[in-house]
Amino acid sequence: MKRRRKKRKLTIKNFALVAIFLYFLVTTIIYIRRDRPKIYEVKSGNLVKDQSFSGIILRDESVVNAENGGFVNYYVQDGKRVRVGTKVCSVDTNGEMAKYIADNKKPQEGLSEDVYRTIKRQLESFTLRYADNNFSEVYNTKYLLNLRLSEALDYNQIPDLENIIKVHNIQYKDIPSDTPGVVSLTMDSMIGKKVDDIVADDFVQANNRSIQRISGNEVKSGEPLYKLVKSDPWSIVFPLTEAQTKAYQNVQSVDVYIKSQGIEEVVPLRLMTGSDGKSYGVLSFSDYMVEMIDERYVDFEIKGSDQAGLKVPKSAIVEQEYYVIGSDYLTRPENETNRGVQKQIATQGDAQWQFIPLDRTMLVKDEEGNSFYYFHLPSDGSLSEGDTIKQDNGQTMQISEKKTLKGVYRINKGYVEFIRVNIQSEDDAYEIVTPKEGGLEEYDHILLDASKYKEGEIIHD
Repeated sequence: MKRRRKKRKLTIKNFALVAIFLYFLVTTIIYIRRDRPKIYEVKSGNLVKDQSFSGIILRDESVVNAENGGFVNYYVQDGKRVRVGTKVCSVDTNGEMAKYIADNKKPQEGLSEDVYRTIKRQLESFTLRYADNNFSEVYNTKYLLNLRLSEALDYNQIPDLENIIKVHNIQYKDIPSDTPGVVSLTMDSMIGKKVDDIVADDFVQANNRSIQRISGNEVKSGEPLYKLVKSDPWSIVFPLTEAQTKAYQNVQSVDVYIKSQGIEEVVPLRLMTGSDGKSYGVLSFSDYMVEMIDERYVDFEIKGSDQAGLKVPKSAIVEQEYYVIGSDYLTRPENETNRGVQKQIATQGDAQWQFIPLDRTMLVKDEEGNSFYYFHLPSDGSLSEGDTIKQDNGQTMQISEKKTLKGVYRINKGYVEFIRVNIQSEDDAYEIVTPKEGGLEEYDHILLDASKYKEGEIIHD
């Protein structure tokens, strides 16, 4: 009997040891295999990056329309300056002039170096701009090449054109320029637009209707013959993201590079808000108008400056939505440890007020220096959107306004804490941020995969 009892005690003891071993084994496996938070230590750094943009070119330009229908013949090359009274083109009613030019055109031995350079530049520009979703660019480039070849092969082949017109009794109407400027035979639906008129839809190239003219085209009365640019200054308007707007808000000039034309120039920059409420940049040029005269849309780069600050991975940036109240609505009675608001709990008779504590509040100042508190509604449902709260002086408001802030999740204290940041610049992987007062500091620990966590969550490393 004693041996059996002893054997039974050993069996229970062995079972308990095995159970304890299995418990620790399972716990260890779970600990090893669990999804541990990815933590990043904040460090100072900088970004130097050329920013790429697409913009719209605006000029002081107007269109000259045909008074009579017929076939148009041009005497001034695209991109050439004219004075008042210069004959730009003529319109003949039956096409006899175009027929004569075609019948009497002499073969030319070759093209000039200027023409070769122009054609090469236009082909390079087309290569840079071409995309599958913008096939119309093929036709635009084809037109410009035909125009350059037509100019090179036609106009210098008939030295006494005016005398020939008289001899052959060709009926035509001269179109002289009534304003000095530069002639362009490329026209579109954006002529006459001002900088302040630009909205987001204007950047959709398919929305812009364009036409190009060459000698021999038939035109109807009232249709455009040519465009005249009256002055050299021109502008590029381009859209900006929120981060780019902040990065350029104190910048007065930038180094711009237009690769298609090999143009690099330091030009003035100003920011504006369009009529659609979006942010835009405006670059002002005083040179190179003739080189860009046939372009409406342009791709360019702004050479980067060395932007320094706290360097934070993009995955660590998170957005938080908060309710917003004026700073005077937050109060703390003598017997309370937390600050909170006075909530109305009765609407009939004398109003009754109940103090509702708020766990976490954030003081934020706007650009005018006004103070507001940002907060989350308590999880116990004691405060809801639409509730009425009051200041100490009796003024009331309803909880309704919400705003979104950008920041990071700091975990220095062992739990997730939202820290607001101001984004200065960015590249594909990082943001350069500046902390708000009492905010993020170098060597703070933040969560890399911020989207997986919530504010207030306990972090187990």
